[in-house]
Amino acid sequence: MRLLLLSNGHGEDAIGALLVPALRAQGFEPHALPIVGAGHAYRALDVPLVGPTRTMPSGGFVYGRPAALAGDLRAGLARLTAAQVQALRAARGAYPWVLAIGDVVPLLFAWRYGAPFAFVGCAKSDHYLGGRPGAYLPIERWLLRRPACRAVWPRDAITTRNLCAAGVAADWLGNPMMDGLVPTGQPLPGDPDAPTVLLLPGSRAEAGANLQLLRAAARAIAADEPRTRFLVALAPQADPADFGAPELHLLPGRFADAAHAAQLALAMAGTATEQVVGLGLPVISLPGAGPQFTPAFAEAQTRLLGESVTLLPADPVRIAAEARALLADPERLARIAANGRARMGPPGAGARIAAALAQLTASAP
Repeated sequence: MRLLLLSNGHGEDAIGALLVPALRAQGFEPHALPIVGAGHAYRALDVPLVGPTRTMPSGGFVYGRPAALAGDLRAGLARLTAAQVQALRAARGAYPWVLAIGDVVPLLFAWRYGAPFAFVGCAKSDHYLGGRPGAYLPIERWLLRRPACRAVWPRDAITTRNLCAAGVAADWLGNPMMDGLVPTGQPLPGDPDAPTVLLLPGSRAEAGANLQLLRAAARAIAADEPRTRFLVALAPQADPADFGAPELHLLPGRFADAAHAAQLALAMAGTATEQVVGLGLPVISLPGAGPQFTPAFAEAQTRLLGESVTLLPADPVRIAAEARALLADPERLARIAANGRARMGPPGAGARIAAALAQLTASAP
């Protein structure tokens, strides 16, 4: 069965791509409309794209940045959206089911398309509000209660509970972000018995500048404990020569290996930070200049992930002191590990979601 994936952002596209192998294993033929960005995550898996795509100046990061949204509008965001809506109209009837991934934008697209749809709510969480309901807007809850919406899979248990209380038939199957984080077993550079800190500079244009801030913090930590090994998780396509950091071990494409080897992460990243939190690691984060990891984004991430993340200014001395205190407190580390696993859930969500969708489509009239 052909299945249309609708997603609206870099992280949402990445989650859609994580779901693709599981969906194919269930007999679906996924096609995708990435509403924001060029859809590189889908292209890498040879998923056919529906309608026009274009990378906006903001890179999709408009949270707390009205000027960035205005820049996208000047660059033709409204025209792009209109063309995508037209492409959906032209494709009406070609896809018997739709899987929307993200928030209100793909929900609206799915509803307007007119086929039955399911929703993976990876972008919103009531953890942002201290567990209180309200992350989902009234229009979103209305869309999730439409007869055409056949399943709702939020990103965490608290949000699921609150949506159910609001009359939405939601079910928590886990977070696909935690899938595929299996280490290869290949050795990593440096002393495997040394204390290991993972540096997460992000995967976009800001990674170079972010890494300079993280490197300064790493030097302060090394002054406390010279044996410390520093692993830098870079995007698979990154060229280590571009980063010029010889005292750090740069590891393009080996995120899972590095994450499982570390005891602490210094982070200026979105999805990667959530993933290491889900593995039970403590994280110290520091905001940068963006476009993604701005002070507003970093502060929101601490609300999402709770005690697992400590947000500090880019002060190497303070960061080194916090790292020292964290690693010397086993009770706090145990709480952090439990919190991270509870907030992100166990691996296997992709397979569970794909199986649930297959059951839905098989039983639908």
